Amino acid sequence: MQDANTLELLPQDRPLPPWSVFFSPIATFNSLSQRPRWLLPLLIAAVYSTAANYYVVTRLGFVRLVARAAHANSSLDPEAMLQNALAHQTQIMLVQSVSTFLGVFVTTAAIALILWLVILLIGGDTIYKNVFSVAAHAALLTIVAKETMFVVAATVNNDLDSFDLDNPLATNLAFFIHLGSPAAVRILSHLDVITITNLALLALGLPRVARGLKPATSFMVVMIPWVIYVLVTSFITITPS
Repeated sequence: MQDANTLELLPQDRPLPPWSVFFSPIATFNSLSQRPRWLLPLLIAAVYSTAANYYVVTRLGFVRLVARAAHANSSLDPEAMLQNALAHQTQIMLVQSVSTFLGVFVTTAAIALILWLVILLIGGDTIYKNVFSVAAHAALLTIVAKETMFVVAATVNNDLDSFDLDNPLATNLAFFIHLGSPAAVRILSHLDVITITNLALLALGLPRVARGLKPATSFMVVMIPWVIYVLVTSFITITPS
């Protein structure tokens, strides 16, 4: 006899395309229990992120960005760094694009691995591919949203010299609240609408692909590792080198 939770895990008549997560995230996650798919959503997210970042670098200007980085590091000769960067501009842009592309896959795979291990630790029943598919679709939605806002911000900003690459979007508290403590700034930067959306999508999706995982427990599975990550990375920012 099938209960309501089992019925949610029944296969759909046809697999939903990755972009359905923008319009029907719950239905998309429901379809992943029997047809877990991660390659196409991550491929779309990686290509979109790479193209958006390339556009922003082009829009802001390679020379401006290198000069800004050189002046931020007092141990380097700004002029020498700029000349060296210009001599290897193509290689630098290629490495940056490849890193952005692969970073989408690596980051999502790492997040899925942590969530999968936590689920198994508390007695949930699922496989890594199912969790990875949920993380991939959540990443697709949030990456497209974030990169679109990034592109718009760079496009409409007429004062490119003041454009803050470290925190360009007004989606987190650190954008509005300026504190002297590096740890506090890092914590506030994590209190971001896009990040919270990603966490909510993960918490909604995991019960659809993991038997025995209740919605409230799914929320804790997602939140506890994230809180630990925020605290650890915030502590590292104030640790003397």
